[in-house]
Formats: sequence, C-alpha cells, structure tokens
Amino acid sequence: MDEFIVLWNISFAAAAVVLLGWAILSHRFNDGIVIKVGLGCMTLGFAVTAHALSNGLDCADLRMLARAIALVNIGALTVAGGYLLRTRAGRVKKRRKTDWAEFDDHASFRPEA
Repeated sequence: MDEFIVLWNISFAAAAVVLLGWAILSHRFNDGIVIKVGLGCMTLGFAVTAHALSNGLDCADLRMLARAIALVNIGALTVAGGYLLRTRAGRVKKRRKTDWAEFDDHASFRPEA
C-alpha cells in the first residue's frame, strides 16, 4: 500500500510539472510576470518532489522534500498575490498618454478631398 501511495505522489507531481510547464509556455493564458514566476516555483517544487520520491527516501531526501514543498508553497502564494494584483488593477481605470495626444506625427495628416 505504501508503494502505491508513493507511485501516486510521483505520478501526480510529474503531471503537475507537465501541466504547469504548459501553462507557463502557453499563449492562451493572459498572465503577468508575477504569476509566471509563481508557476515556475511550483513547477520546480513538483519536479524536485517527483525526483526525491522516485529515488527512495532517506534523511537527505527528506530535507530536499521539505524544501520542495516550501518552494511549492512560495509559488502558490506568489500566484495568489499576482492574481490579486491583476484583479485589483483591473478595477482602476488607467489612461495612457496616447489617449490624450496624437500617437505619432502622421496621425494628424488628413488628405484633402
């Protein structure tokens, strides 16, 4: 039963690495750099978890596993913080300088009819 649990954790960690890596590299997600850094931390943490569990556990691997879990938690907090920043920034109406001025010198050119 213990081997089944370890194999289940290895397969979940490997699937999480693949899915999070796809989310980082995909253009479908409109996320910022903060969320991408958090997803990267989570991906690294799950990769280290899968590696530590696949080689068998000893005292050194337990330290590595604790650091990997900390990396996953830091990544999750970073993703949550980035999400909150993006949702809060969406409520504030922002203006650009180009909304009030000409975009370039040729924008005001109108051919005579």
